[in-house]
Amino acid sequence: MKKIIHIFLSALLLLLLHVTANAQRFSAGITAGLVATDVHNSDIYDNDDDFHKAGFMLGGAVSTPLSEKITFRFELNYIQKGTQQPGDSLGNDFYRFSFNYLEFPLLVKYRIHFNVSKKPVKGFELHAGISYGKLLQNTAEGDNFFQANDDTRYNTNDVSLLGGLGYRFATHFTFTVRYSNSLISVFKQNSDPYGFGGPTFNNGNNMVFHFVLQLQFGAVPKNTTAPPAEENNSGN
Repeated sequence: MKKIIHIFLSALLLLLLHVTANAQRFSAGITAGLVATDVHNSDIYDNDDDFHKAGFMLGGAVSTPLSEKITFRFELNYIQKGTQQPGDSLGNDFYRFSFNYLEFPLLVKYRIHFNVSKKPVKGFELHAGISYGKLLQNTAEGDNFFQANDDTRYNTNDVSLLGGLGYRFATHFTFTVRYSNSLISVFKQNSDPYGFGGPTFNNGNNMVFHFVLQLQFGAVPKNTTAPPAEENNSGN
């Protein structure tokens, strides 16, 4: 685990140093948040997606404007995914799969403006993209064979589509809600215990809701409205 942390911090430092050297074209930021995750069709009891597994994500980001409304963003994140099913009243039949990834999302963010009661509302942004993840660590806990950690049963690569909505609530802070869905099953075909990665669409794929706080250093995008109190203090 120490080696994993060292690799992640080294990559994050190199990313931030690169942005510092190209500050006129790029801006850097920090991303942190909580996630609710599930693996589709992993509930062997009632076969639903309930997102019982919680985790966190932490990373850095680089952004560059493509136009007044469109921004391209690259992130480097450590993120916890997986699935969990609670046991019965006696604690039986509990299991949890945990998958920790180093993830590289590529996003396009589009700022939107609209009116509410004839008053302009700014600060919202839609974003969508794709991410590549590398499995760093996995654990399996629970009853019976779920306690076995067999690395040969897992796909070490993850490719996901993601989308979300963000709101810039202060000059340098944005809160974002995202959803991502992987295109590759966590489990290799015919290697998982209950057929999570079977032939049915989306079986065995990671599904994640992200609740993310983003801090951006330096200049903020043009035409982005900060809260009224900050606008008044700016003298504009």
